[in-house]
Amino acid sequence: MIQTKGLPQGYHSVNPYIIINKAQEFVLFLESVFGAERVKEVNENGVYYAEAKIGDSILMIEENISVITQKGTFLWIYVEDVSLIYEQAIAKGCISLEPPTLKYGVDIVAKVRDPFDLCWFVSSYNPS
Repeated sequence: MIQTKGLPQGYHSVNPYIIINKAQEFVLFLESVFGAERVKEVNENGVYYAEAKIGDSILMIEENISVITQKGTFLWIYVEDVSLIYEQAIAKGCISLEPPTLKYGVDIVAKVRDPFDLCWFVSSYNPS
């Protein structure tokens, strides 16, 4: 049930999503050390979001003043049915951080923390 068709161009089925302090400095670090290319950047309403491409992979990077306890590295996974995967995750012991919600106008996203303390952003992409 992993989404393999219709992914946003340049993305993989699973992508790192990093919530960090000093995100702009982190992006500059990625550019200077790893030759990252900044492919997206938004800075509004207390949220800085960027996407940096290294090789064939995109890192999603966020600094959000309203996010205090959820800093760290997360996994953003594209699936065909967010609600189904969300329910399966809850049934297998995951803790819900956010139920399936329309985000960014094109993604349905649910957030869960698994029994191994990893956070997953379970998403489906539908640009139409």
